[in-house]
Amino acid sequence: MNIGIELIASNLYTSFENIVLIIVLLGTLPFYARDFKVGLIITFVASGGLFMWFYEAGYTYVFAITIFFISLILMAFTLYAAKDTQVQGGFI
Repeated sequence: MNIGIELIASNLYTSFENIVLIIVLLGTLPFYARDFKVGLIITFVASGGLFMWFYEAGYTYVFAITIFFISLILMAFTLYAAKDTQVQGGFI
């Protein structure tokens, strides 16, 4: 790990994993402005990627997998909300 990142992490009194997670979550915010479901999918993919990276690198991956599962549950809720809408027309 870079010495500069360790210095920043020690000055913020947090770990490298939390800094990376915050930066990635802030990076997904513009996608929520477009559409909530798009932002949720991007958060799901990004947190899954962070979980795999942290797990393989030996970092603490608890926060990344927690956000991964929270976004998965929220995606399930958005599917449940869209279940009751019916579109007229089309084939039988």
